[in-house]
Amino acid sequence: MTCQDISCDCGHVTQTYFVCTVCDQITCDDCTNMNSDEQTTICNLCVEHKEAVDKLFDFIELNIIVLENIEYNSVKYLKYKETLQILKMLYNIIISFDSITYEDEVYNYLSEPEIIYNLIKKFTNKLYYIYNNSDNFLYAE
Repeated sequence: MTCQDISCDCGHVTQTYFVCTVCDQITCDDCTNMNSDEQTTICNLCVEHKEAVDKLFDFIELNIIVLENIEYNSVKYLKYKETLQILKMLYNIIISFDSITYEDEVYNYLSEPEIIYNLIKKFTNKLYYIYNNSDNFLYAE
């Protein structure tokens, strides 16, 4: 679309702007990814968000494989599975355009990619701890 100078949500001033088909953000040429085959425009933030969510999905898939190689019904298995289920729940909420607050952080379809990468890092540490130390504590819940 063209108009008199408009400021896109990133701060650029432009006469040509687009509306992101995912988040409805107004963006300029520099901040837009056009898909001419599908005739859609997606802002860079949504592209980066999708990449982060895809990495979260890959992380979950890799850890399902780890879970399958842990002795079934052991303390390690139960704690690992419980932690992985929390992560899968967060992933499902993010991709369903819903929102949740978990450990003082809001997760939704507009979450900055850095927040999702921090979630992966946090769960990497949790799962690593469970995998390496679960023999040292009892499953009590």
